[in-house]
Amino acid sequence: MTPDRKWQIAEPPPPGFRLDLGALGSGIRGPLAARLLWNRGIRTDSDVAGYFSSGLDDLLDPLGLPDMAAAVERISRAIKDGETVGVFGDFDVDGLTGTAIVFRIVRKLGGKAVPYIPNRETDGHGLSTGAVDSFHSAGVTLITTVDTGSTAVNEIAYA
Repeated sequence: MTPDRKWQIAEPPPPGFRLDLGALGSGIRGPLAARLLWNRGIRTDSDVAGYFSSGLDDLLDPLGLPDMAAAVERISRAIKDGETVGVFGDFDVDGLTGTAIVFRIVRKLGGKAVPYIPNRETDGHGLSTGAVDSFHSAGVTLITTVDTGSTAVNEIAYA
């Protein structure tokens, strides 16, 4: 633990803020909901409406992520060349969901994909050499990681 770092607790919303939420008819009520929205910069009824009716246009451009264009090009080439893409994901909700999405997209684009979700009890957390071996046994020539893998330097070198 870093002793020079301190938790910063955001200020609660002003009294009555939660009452404004009830006027929306959204079913969102109570001081916890009000505080969460307040801490996200939601201040007015129109802010709340916009927050809960966000669309694809409200998402950030994924190509703004470092090396995303190179990753897209490599996955596209793998699909075009008939390679098998391994999709490694974590066993938590966002890892499972992300793995399913990437797996389905590769398949939808005409590619071959093999998903791999580690067993929490036997495989541990994160990309492992065992997972890499499993992918190689399945004919995988490109391994992608979803919601994990950013610190798996040794395992990536092994792959």
